[in-house]
Amino acid sequence: MMIIKHFFLFFLSVSVLILGSGNTVHNLGLIRWEEGAAAYPWAIAFDDWVRRVLESGDREQLLDYSGSTGDAQLAVPTLEHYLPLLYIAGASEPADALSFPTGVIELGSISMLSVLFSAQPHA
Repeated sequence: MMIIKHFFLFFLSVSVLILGSGNTVHNLGLIRWEEGAAAYPWAIAFDDWVRRVLESGDREQLLDYSGSTGDAQLAVPTLEHYLPLLYIAGASEPADALSFPTGVIELGSISMLSVLFSAQPHA
């Protein structure tokens, strides 16, 4: 995470918006196509784990997600949708306010969790 943080330091100093677009849970192979389909328990568990890690401030845990929950490989079968979270978390500062503007799991296996780090004014 430190490498990512150093890369973004310049942009953070000039108040640039850094946006990542992905999904914390993204398993197209296990989509439930029926309307109103419930989220898989493993999808909920992984999404909850991401929230807890971010809230704890120990964002380095996001790098080793494979041991986070019993079925992490189902939640993140490939990295391309998970990686944007790492960039954004790595670019954030410990003092940044954290919020989750949205947080639903669609079609059983696609998390629409939004993560917002809001920079706090420097004194």
